[in-house]
Amino acid sequence: MEDVNRISSETAVAMNEAAKAVSELATQSQELQNLIQELQSEE
Repeated sequence: MEDVNRISSETAVAMNEAAKAVSELATQSQELQNLIQELQSEE
């Protein structure tokens, strides 16, 4: 039973880290899109 609890806890931590990574990637993607639009408007 302890193994199940440990695995569940590790899975929850990993899922939180993955969610944070996806959120950061979405932010970077938006910043890149803004930069591209800015560069295109300078042409």
